[in-house]
Amino acid sequence: QKPGKLMCLAHWRRVPKPLKDAVWETWRAYEAAAKDRRSYSDPDRSNEFFARRRAYHFAAEQAVKAVSPPSKGD
Repeated sequence: QKPGKLMCLAHWRRVPKPLKDAVWETWRAYEAAAKDRRSYSDPDRSNEFFARRRAYHFAAEQAVKAVSPPSKGD
């Protein structure tokens, strides 16, 4: 796996397409908000930045869970 990647290509190919789409969509929105320097000084933009970051982290977590083996007790 390369630095900055969510997972290796073999695992990424196993992620269902709707989850892949959600990861990409939320990543792009988060990245756009992160590039907007005003996000840190304007409370509304700051809230938007953190909301987009939470959305990306949630989508990424769901993608990882989709390809992870079940843990003991599941």
